[in-house]
Formats: sequence, structure tokens, C-alpha cells
Amino acid sequence: MTLHSEKLKNRINLELIFELKSLLNWAKSKVEITTILFQSNTPYFSIGLDSETQVNENFNYLLSLKKRIWDFQKEMMSLPQTCVIDFQLGASNIGIELFLGADLFLCSENATFKLDNFYKGLPVFTPKNLIEARFSKCLSKYLNKKTILSKNFELIDFKYLKDHQHLVTEVLKNINSQSSYTRIQSKMYFMEDLIEISQVDFDYEIKFMESFNLTEDWKGESFEPIKEVKKKIQLTLIDGGKSL
Repeated sequence: MTLHSEKLKNRINLELIFELKSLLNWAKSKVEITTILFQSNTPYFSIGLDSETQVNENFNYLLSLKKRIWDFQKEMMSLPQTCVIDFQLGASNIGIELFLGADLFLCSENATFKLDNFYKGLPVFTPKNLIEARFSKCLSKYLNKKTILSKNFELIDFKYLKDHQHLVTEVLKNINSQSSYTRIQSKMYFMEDLIEISQVDFDYEIKFMESFNLTEDWKGESFEPIKEVKKKIQLTLIDGGKSL
């Protein structure tokens, strides 16, 4: 599968996730297919969720995004195929998160990654247990760095420089040479529990996110006392409260 929204720098949105998930649903019954490879037609794999999208979309959009991302991650982990993601020269925020359900991760030695969720005012969209399974370091160490070099990104299984296509071919050949029964059984052995505990985290996180979706009724008359408190605070800051 190849991302090919060159003009949009392979920006991730709900529509793209839906299309990708539809392809995975199709592949689920094709057990004769051993591998699904995700690549991009641009050197930099994906900018993820860009600033323009984040500013223009509301809370419900971000909530829907979290649900769709988890559905896609779960689908990847449930497939009989081995999912391989080639990040090429790097990716950002949900351009990384969306593919954390993959089995193998590749990138160039010159790749750079940006888990810049905090800088964009975004939540972490991936369930906690899946994050912990994918990152051996504390996630906050990544989230608080604007750029992560490929050599410091422990998520990656294989890195390449000039031998890009050769490495990809070798990885695919190796997967194809494995016994289908053993390969699928091994994947399910590791993924079943991870899916189950991540689902528990996801359900909790959704409720947590929803609790922050505060109503805008505070602007109305019923919240006049809050306005009065705010006014008093402002006056205190201006003249020490002499105007009260």
C-alpha cells in the first residue's frame, strides 16, 4: 500500500484512515498474502495531522480520530498477514501513531521523526499499553523532543541508507519463507493479550477525553457568578483590590 497525497504531504485524516482500513478488511480473508507493506511516494512518509487541520477541526473530530486510529491499529494487529511499515525519511505525530499496530518498522538512517503532539496541542491517540509495548523508553522523553533522529528511535527494527530496495526485498523474502502456520500463530500469541489490554485503556481514555469536552454554556447567564469571580481577579491584579 502506498500513500500518494503528494500535495498534502500525505496528511492523515479520517477519510484516508477509512480507505486504509477498507483495504485491510479486504486482505483479512486473503491468507495467501503473507505481507502488507506500507510505503509513501514521497521521501518523507507523512506529516500526520498538520497545524491547519488541527486548528480547523473541533473536539468531536479529534475524538473520532482517536476511535478510527485505534480501529486501524487493532485491525493491523489482528491480520493474518505481517504488516511492515517503511517510514522512509520520517513521519510526524499520527503519521507515526496510526501505524503502531504494524509488526516490523523500517526507515532510512537519515530519517527524522516528530512526536510533536504536545507542541500542536494534541492528545496521544494511541492506547497506553500499545504505546508502552512499542516504546521501550518513557514516551514523555519522545514527546518533549521536537525532532528524534533515526539512530535514537528505538521503535525501528531495520535501517537502510543506499540499499533501501535491497533491504525491503530481503525483509519480504524472509517473511515469505516462513511457515504460514507458525508465522500467524506467533503473531496472534503476542498480539491477542496486547489488543485486549489496549482495548481497556482505550475505553478509559475515551471517557477521559469526553470529560474534557466542556459545554460552552459557561458563556450564558447561568454562569454569572463565575464572571463576577473573574472580574474580581482582574481588579485585584490591576490595583490590589482597591476598586472592589
